[in-house]
Amino acid sequence: MISVWHNDHFLDYPLKGAEALKNTTIHLTARVDTDILQKAYRLTNNIDTNWDKNPTVTVINAKGGPLRSTSVGDVLRHNDKWYVVEMIGFREMTREEECQIAFHTV
Repeated sequence: MISVWHNDHFLDYPLKGAEALKNTTIHLTARVDTDILQKAYRLTNNIDTNWDKNPTVTVINAKGGPLRSTSVGDVLRHNDKWYVVEMIGFREMTREEECQIAFHTV
């Protein structure tokens, strides 16, 4: 199971990199029934339809409208490790980065 966390400041990430994670808030958005990061990313993107319709995805935090796709700068959690979505692939977060983020679960 992979949890998907959307970053309030994900648009800053391509320009600032890891600096954009400092003092930001991420929101638990979904849980995806997979152990593959790439699959969780793909299943939480609006491609052919809204991703919240995917049967292996459980929406956790719908803020009253269509959910945005998971993007660069968002965060995935799998097996007690945190990963940032990069331009290509994923990067495991450092413990220091984890300590600088506010986690919002509801």
